[in-house]
Amino acid sequence: MRDGTFLVKASGAQLGRATDTSFVRMETAAVMDAINDPNLDAYDNAGLDHRMRNATGDPKGPKPSIEAMLHALAIRMCGALWVGIPTRAPSTRLLCSDRATDLVAGHLFPDQVVMCGRHALLVPYAEPGLPLARAVRDRLRGHLDRFGAPPPTDLPRQTTA
Repeated sequence: MRDGTFLVKASGAQLGRATDTSFVRMETAAVMDAINDPNLDAYDNAGLDHRMRNATGDPKGPKPSIEAMLHALAIRMCGALWVGIPTRAPSTRLLCSDRATDLVAGHLFPDQVVMCGRHALLVPYAEPGLPLARAVRDRLRGHLDRFGAPPPTDLPRQTTA
């Protein structure tokens, strides 16, 4: 959102049954500050929970989803306007295989370039939460330094004639 905030699903909320109260407004800068804080131990779950709840402006309100940090990274570092994280897509099965690096080593077919861009970004497994957020941040920084642009953050728009 243009006001420096974004909406993320509340922890435990189901998208199929979502209502207005299923989402939490987060301050992008506060989430990024937590990710980048070298004094916040990657495995200090209580400290991270405190920081994420404070980033909502309502520490006693619904707890934001653990993916909130990935949303903030995509928004701040890639210019994404919205973020969707597939959890059951066939691509997830491929990316969780022991041959995931083969998928980004080159281009197998033209649609791969259309969907993933010329320079895809693969982040090796990291534990959910702050370890994953920091791994994504570091890989994004490297990608930006190497290619001068973020990897694709949205799907191409379909047009009808």
